Amino acid sequence: MSLTLQDMRAALKGQMRAEEAIFFFCLAWNSGAESDLYRIMVATEFHPRLHLQKQVENDPEILYCHEILKDLYEKASGIPLREFPLRPVKFADVKENDVLVHGPGRPFVCLEAGWPCRVYKWHGDLGVACAEDGHGSSFHPLKADMNGNIVGFRW
Repeated sequence: MSLTLQDMRAALKGQMRAEEAIFFFCLAWNSGAESDLYRIMVATEFHPRLHLQKQVENDPEILYCHEILKDLYEKASGIPLREFPLRPVKFADVKENDVLVHGPGRPFVCLEAGWPCRVYKWHGDLGVACAEDGHGSSFHPLKADMNGNIVGFRW
């Protein structure tokens, strides 16, 4: 059985920060762009803002929601959660609304290593929002290295 965003929303009905909890749960446990959890994360209406969610991993409300989602996932899939390593991202594979994790090389000092960024298009270029802006209106275009991988990001 595949898990859906609607399943997760139903399990967290009444929780004030359900979308945020779903986003960060899926971020932590997805196995890549082909996985159900990655697709669910991308489908959420949540957009992480570095200055607003810096302490998400210690937030009691988010942790409570994650316990509910963990039980839901394990019942639906029949397997326990496990962490997957982040992998390089081919520039050609990225599309608008994807979520990339800022990582090695950190080309943008305003973004912390490990922070998730939604991809959006501006003037035809794909990029991510600047964390220093606070409103997400400044833009950092994505660039590919010699191998076609996006510099400084993983998924």
